[in-house]
Amino acid sequence: MQEFEDYGIDIDGPVPMNGDNTVIVEDLDSKLSAGQRTVLEHELKSMDNSSQEGLMTMYTIAKLFVHDCQQ
Repeated sequence: MQEFEDYGIDIDGPVPMNGDNTVIVEDLDSKLSAGQRTVLEHELKSMDNSSQEGLMTMYTIAKLFVHDCQQ
């Protein structure tokens, strides 16, 4: 008989990621100039990065900023 602690757990499924939600991104060739990076960093600095919603907002702003700079 399975224990209740295992209820809903797929024993054959993937192992959960660590709980700290750390994302490591390798350095990329920058598509922005130093001035553009400074402007973007200034925009993002005051934003809430402690929630999923805040991080998604930051991602969206950065994506749009980079897209606009490329045109």
